[in-house]
Amino acid sequence: MGTENRESCSQRDSAERKGYVRAHRSFNRIWKERGSAEPAILGKILDKDNRKRAYKRVKANKGAPGVDRIIQQAILQQLIPIYEPLFSDDSFGYRPGRGAKDAIFRIKEYTGTSTKYLEETLKLKVNREKSRTVSVFAI
Repeated sequence: MGTENRESCSQRDSAERKGYVRAHRSFNRIWKERGSAEPAILGKILDKDNRKRAYKRVKANKGAPGVDRIIQQAILQQLIPIYEPLFSDDSFGYRPGRGAKDAIFRIKEYTGTSTKYLEETLKLKVNREKSRTVSVFAI
């Protein structure tokens, strides 16, 4: 029972095939004990052609971003309580509840300068980097 896995996924695997043998034996035993069903029906149900028809080939879901996001969020919820205490209090990048303004206020606490001066300094630095990048691409 080789199944091909090129552009679509097969819903059948070897564990299920092995399960049919056990199911056949179990059904035969139960039906013989109860005497309530005909083994011929089971033979028709578990026939190789019937089993092939029971499985539907489906297209592979190549992009499941919704599922990926759910899994990422679940992992994140488990990892944040473990690793968040290990990070420095002065780290603000990509951390929940922390942003650029928080970083500016932290710098203000350390240096004693006004936030307006710090904001202007950062804007100037960012603008210089942008202008450098633009001039490099203009060449």
